[in-house]
Amino acid sequence: MIKLNTTILFLLFTYLGFAQNTYTGNLTLTTQAEIDAFTYTEVTGNLFIDETLDGEIVNLNGLSTLTQVGGTLRIFGNKQLTSLNGLEALVSVGQILQVDSNTTITSLSGLDNLISIGINLNISRNTALTTLSGLDALTSVGGELDLDRNYSLTNLCTISGLFGDGTGQISAEEYVLIGNGYNPTYTEIQNMTDCSITSTATVYAGSIILTSQAEVDAFSITQSNITGSLVVTEATPNDITNLNTLTSINTIGGEVFIQSNAALTSLSGLDNLTTVGGNFFIDNNDSLTSLNGLDALTTVGDYFYVYRNDSLLTLSGVDALTTVGRFFRVRNNQSLTAFNSLNSLTTVATSFWVWDNHALVSFNGLTNLTTIGEDVQIFQNDALTSLNGLDNLTSVARNLNINTNIELEEYCAIGSLIGDTDPGQISEAEYNVFNNGYNPTYTEIQGTTTCSTLSVNTEVKNSSIRIFPNPSNNFIQISGISETLSYSLYDTLGKAVKQGSISNNEKININSLPKGLYYLNIGNTIYKKVITK
Repeated sequence: MIKLNTTILFLLFTYLGFAQNTYTGNLTLTTQAEIDAFTYTEVTGNLFIDETLDGEIVNLNGLSTLTQVGGTLRIFGNKQLTSLNGLEALVSVGQILQVDSNTTITSLSGLDNLISIGINLNISRNTALTTLSGLDALTSVGGELDLDRNYSLTNLCTISGLFGDGTGQISAEEYVLIGNGYNPTYTEIQNMTDCSITSTATVYAGSIILTSQAEVDAFSITQSNITGSLVVTEATPNDITNLNTLTSINTIGGEVFIQSNAALTSLSGLDNLTTVGGNFFIDNNDSLTSLNGLDALTTVGDYFYVYRNDSLLTLSGVDALTTVGRFFRVRNNQSLTAFNSLNSLTTVATSFWVWDNHALVSFNGLTNLTTIGEDVQIFQNDALTSLNGLDNLTSVARNLNINTNIELEEYCAIGSLIGDTDPGQISEAEYNVFNNGYNPTYTEIQGTTTCSTLSVNTEVKNSSIRIFPNPSNNFIQISGISETLSYSLYDTLGKAVKQGSISNNEKININSLPKGLYYLNIGNTIYKKVITK
């Protein structure tokens, strides 16, 4: 009896001890002191390890007692954390394991006894990570594997046994790899001989920065796969004129910046580049007239951003581009007239933004674009008259925002996109169209006879008459008239809201008018569109 009671007491104290070492609920650790003071064996909810000050967390040694996380384990944005050592006792994560934006870890050593993850395994933006070594014991992942923008990651062999259709295995549909140093197909990663890049003949580990034509001409790297980024930006104005020596480059795991090269007229030299894992920025190259030279490019993992290239006439050169992993943005290219040569583009994963391209007249060239993962933003393209070219766009997950395109009067290309019967259609709450040449209502844009302008206030073109600034929130100034003329300013309903007389270079005060589209009648014959903001 005494022995039995002793056993019961032992079990009771053991239970109480474990209970005291269990943290119930969610827990966030933001400092090294909090890591060092950690004593729990289990966290029933989420455990977030996110430093608030750069360099605050340098090791996880204080977590050596942790065996289980019931929710999500997130290790995020710890800039000086060099390893995951300290997590050797961890056996299971109930929901998601996320290791994201820890820029100095090179492997996952420390997770050596982790057996199961209930939902997803997400390893993203760890720029120094070269291998998944440390996940050797992992046998079960309940959901997706997402490896994203780990620019130096070239060895995935540790997890090659996780793939298949069995319980806890990762199927082809759950396999998401983009923007890493190596992105094997589902079949390749199952094959132990194809789960890593090990040959120094094909891999250059690091980034390439070129700041002069001399550096471009001296480029001698023969490896085709660059794990880091490519930056081409001249230190001296008008120095870089061509990229002809870069023909060996096939893939770039990181980002590409072609930026502020005033005399660069072509991207020839990048003719063999097929994949960019991160962002691709083409910015402020004043002499660039096309994108010729990117003819082999098929995939951009993150942003594709074409910005401030004043001589760019066309996007010709990206004929093979099929997928943009996040944002497609074309902004402030003053000479760009068309989107021709983008006929291969089918999917933009998140946002499609086109704004401040004042010579753009349509979207012809995007005829195979069917899916945009989030929103469409089209604004302040002064010459845009129609949305032709977007005829096959069938799915936009969120908002449609079209505003301040003062010539835009033709919307028929997107009529079928508007509705609430299909998941990819735009609902009335997501429909934002205003301050354009014509602003059809939600119902009108769906009609074949009302999807283009019905307004009697048709603008009469007169190249000698100029209104500036336009749009404006204060005043507009009129130039190009030879005598004093009467004027009337009408709203879109045809009501005169302001009248008077005007001489050359005089101003009309509009600061009291609600923002919107107006028509200015000068001398009873000349109509001009005016936008107040």
